[in-house]
Amino acid sequence: MRLIEVSDDVIVAMSQEELRLIASSIGEALEAVDDWEFQTRLGAEPGEARSLQAEFNAVYHLLLRGDDAE
Repeated sequence: MRLIEVSDDVIVAMSQEELRLIASSIGEALEAVDDWEFQTRLGAEPGEARSLQAEFNAVYHLLLRGDDAE
């Protein structure tokens, strides 16, 4: 993983495996930590984590479809 740009948004380049690992890690955190303590332990609401996980998963699945087209 490498940092590409920092402005209002941070742009990071990562491998497909790193992308999958982050999405999976968010899922594990959602399963392991109860909603009532999620914010305190992880610094985000469970809904925010679910949304971010969905975005990572969507990008990952787009990449997989691109691999199938080749």
